[in-house]
Amino acid sequence: MSTKKFIKEKHIAAKFFTDKIVEICPVGHGNINYTHIVTLEKSDGDSFRVILQKINHHIFPDVDGMMSNIYNITEYLRSNLSAEHDPARSVMTVVKALDGKLYTKYGDEFYRCYAMVENSISYQKVECAEDFYYCGVAFADFQRVLTDYPVKTLNEAVKDYHNTEARYDAFVKAVENNKAGRKSVVEEEIEFYLSRKNLASLIMDKINSRTIPLRLVHNDAKPNNLLFDAVTNKPICVIDFDTVSPGAACFDFGDAIRFAGTRQSDTDSSLSVDLSLFEAYTKGYLSIAKNFLTKEEIDTLAVSALVITYECGMRFLADYLDGDVHFRTGYPHHNLERTRNHMKLVKDIEQKLPLLEQIVLKYAQ
Repeated sequence: MSTKKFIKEKHIAAKFFTDKIVEICPVGHGNINYTHIVTLEKSDGDSFRVILQKINHHIFPDVDGMMSNIYNITEYLRSNLSAEHDPARSVMTVVKALDGKLYTKYGDEFYRCYAMVENSISYQKVECAEDFYYCGVAFADFQRVLTDYPVKTLNEAVKDYHNTEARYDAFVKAVENNKAGRKSVVEEEIEFYLSRKNLASLIMDKINSRTIPLRLVHNDAKPNNLLFDAVTNKPICVIDFDTVSPGAACFDFGDAIRFAGTRQSDTDSSLSVDLSLFEAYTKGYLSIAKNFLTKEEIDTLAVSALVITYECGMRFLADYLDGDVHFRTGYPHHNLERTRNHMKLVKDIEQKLPLLEQIVLKYAQ
């Protein structure tokens, strides 16, 4: 696709590079940011590609703080790589703008740039247990390497990202405000989340009482935020650090299961946890994490899948009540469909929780 349809993006890319811009193509499935791949040509004729991304500053209002987090964490990861890892492929590389800043502005919009990790692939959804096993290994290793990172220096790009108590309060407020006038058609869904209020405090109580420690967590540990080598199909690089913040290690575990521990998408009405996928991820995750997590943290892993699924479904319903202003939607009532399917997944996890806890115990030994 030529640059003719992307005049704005061409102007923005020129703030990062003086090289000739050859091609610009939209890419990705994210709910928040908008992404393009830009192909450039050097003066010697060699070409290279970069990721140009518009930052949703409505969701991430502290752009300075977020980009500072990302740059500092990637530099920390790079400095802690073992000798066999290629820094250009094992860690995201933030490309600074020509003025030396970590992002640039175009009008009232914010843009950033990353080096492209070539010969890599990502999965929007995994169906192969082996791939999900390696996802568990990769995200656990991400947490391991960052165990000693000074979490108190992090800027909280999104306040209370996985603070389920705060998410519950925001949900109640959305119900009360009823901005989009939809409350009357979702009374059953509202009652579902209100009746499970106890889930909102299960993990937060452990954090607040310091039963489990605060760690640097990714907060969006999905397979599509992990790059695999296109030849070996082994994970090489964790990406998308927008939501990295202090939190419980189980946040990443629970969200991975919510998003990819099923063989259906969140638009499938038969959404349920696949025990073989759960076991694969748990085996991979605990092969690394059992060496640095406390027993109390390990005890939160299975139930975190329930809590995070409850939290996310509640967020979809809150956004539906607010008029679909947060998550990107593909059609009318998309958020409502997501909400209802998460309700089914919550019920499924509730029923299977004893089995999930047995699987965790099996690989924690």
